[in-house]
Amino acid sequence: MAVDGSNHYAFAAAGSSGLQVFDVSDPKEVTLVGAGIGSPPFGYASKITLVKNIAGNALLALVVDGTVLHAIDVRDPAAMVDIGTYDLDTQIYSVAIIPGGLVPRGLLLGTSNGLAVLGLDQFFDADSKTNSFTLIPNNLELTSSVGDVKFIDNRAYLAAGDDGLVVVDTTDIANLAAIGNIDLSNYAARVAIDNGTAYVTTISEGGAGIEIIDISTPAALQFTAELKIKSATAAEVVGDHLLVTGYG
Repeated sequence: MAVDGSNHYAFAAAGSSGLQVFDVSDPKEVTLVGAGIGSPPFGYASKITLVKNIAGNALLALVVDGTVLHAIDVRDPAAMVDIGTYDLDTQIYSVAIIPGGLVPRGLLLGTSNGLAVLGLDQFFDADSKTNSFTLIPNNLELTSSVGDVKFIDNRAYLAAGDDGLVVVDTTDIANLAAIGNIDLSNYAARVAIDNGTAYVTTISEGGAGIEIIDISTPAALQFTAELKIKSATAAEVVGDHLLVTGYG
């Protein structure tokens, strides 16, 4: 299950149950207020990302279902509507919103075939008669899958499998440019960013690790340390601590 939050609601990509919404205003009495959305019904909802307005209220839930991305209108969590889908024909691993003032400039999707870029304009255009994603071609030359994407300003940091950690300038989303890259000792699966440092979760047949990269100069990324552990699926920085999830 993957969860994102907006004010007193928690939105969950709940596998075969699709998108579920919980009222968490009282943590002692969490209640289900919306569920079962999906047209066609979800096969398996695995990831969720919320598009919010400047007040922090959720407008759209972007839900990954295998190779398909759903856009769900969640302004009324009790009456959600699936208003658009896009099938990339390749497994989607992550969804990141490209920041852009009042309206997001687009999406970067990490997939089994590299990086995909989708436009969101029609969902926020009052004159548009249709709601649909727009595929924006990109010329990034990646040879591996992209498992995770994180943003700092106009830069995207990709955990790009055998391509290691890749830094992309997204100033012009129609002309993405790779401005930094560092090869890692193992397969880059996930990435967390904090205070000029990237923490890249890597995996191999012999185990897993967290490779720590100085990203203060994107064109000259520097390896600083590695934490070897039995199993790791992701890492996040919380305060002064690095929290690592794994199996076993």
